[in-house]
Amino acid sequence: FAVVNLTERGSHKDMLNAIAKNLMDAQLISDRQSVADALLKRELQGALGIPRSTLALFHSKDRHVLKPIFRIYALPKPLPLKAMDQEDMMMKHALVLLSPESLSPQGLELLSHISALIIESEETLALFQSEDKEKIYAYLSQRLWDYSHQKFFNASQKS
Repeated sequence: FAVVNLTERGSHKDMLNAIAKNLMDAQLISDRQSVADALLKRELQGALGIPRSTLALFHSKDRHVLKPIFRIYALPKPLPLKAMDQEDMMMKHALVLLSPESLSPQGLELLSHISALIIESEETLALFQSEDKEKIYAYLSQRLWDYSHQKFFNASQKS
């Protein structure tokens, strides 16, 4: 997990290329262009903006993703985007959730849980827009621990 301030200005494609470069530099992906193309393809499939926020959730699977990734990218200037409710919005934060194509069903379920946490309430939307890495990390750590404990506890109760 990381919060990254992008400095590159430009189009959506420029932003996605900058994100892919950042991920490549961090050695989280093995092919910059493939991941940038996957993110762009996902954007073209439908609205990614989260209503009542400045957040957009970019998610994809790609064989060049080396491990599950969740990063928040703060943009240097807002970009126009369609929200999931089809309203126009201005995106200030790109939330990037990526997984390898070979991720287990349990891993995919965990990533899906992270995306659900983001939209859980007005408070969580505000938290993810805050760019406060420590508070976001603490929140995710607690909520993912709760989730893991619940899954483990529920599984052991059924045995």
